[in-house]
Amino acid sequence: MTCIFSQTVQKTIVKSPAAARNSAVQQNMATKTPLATNNIITSQSVRSRTDSAKATLADVSFLVSTLNSSAQDPGTNKAADTHWSCTLFDQNNREVASFQDNSNTDEYGSGSTTPLLKMQTESAVTFGDFQNGGRLHISIVPSGDDTWEISEFDLNLGFSFPNFTSKLKWSGIRLTQDNKDVDVFFSQQNNGALKYDLKANRRS
Repeated sequence: MTCIFSQTVQKTIVKSPAAARNSAVQQNMATKTPLATNNIITSQSVRSRTDSAKATLADVSFLVSTLNSSAQDPGTNKAADTHWSCTLFDQNNREVASFQDNSNTDEYGSGSTTPLLKMQTESAVTFGDFQNGGRLHISIVPSGDDTWEISEFDLNLGFSFPNFTSKLKWSGIRLTQDNKDVDVFFSQQNNGALKYDLKANRRS
């Protein structure tokens, strides 16, 4: 519509100086209309999503919060001698990053939150490699019996060129000596953001 309007303005300019002045005013008003502004924003948004797909994964970090214990469920903490690990996978089930804690002295007490922990990157991937989602695998190796109730797992994916961070969050994760492994999933939404994928978690 903007191009057609510009052509009409050019034909009017030829007719008379007065018409030219009126056309100039109309053209100035046209550049301020919401339609023109919306077109610019849409164009920038599309370009931004395209650029983001090429961004490389530069940093993976996370926080783990342990559920507060209660009289009904006193064993929510991770025992000191329970080893654990987590691994990040992309849409092609490729191992992207990993973390492992084999210490015999790291107890995650009831109601506690770990400091920011970093995962070691295993593969060079881009944000586009998560276009169809991904998953996080969490596993424990207890020494005897143990029940670890994770109230919240916060995962941060830091990308570069362009620089941005995707934050993912899961809650209500339960690991025991009988159920030592769990997979939690995420998917990419229409706006390009990564979100917790409830449907995929239910399938698991």
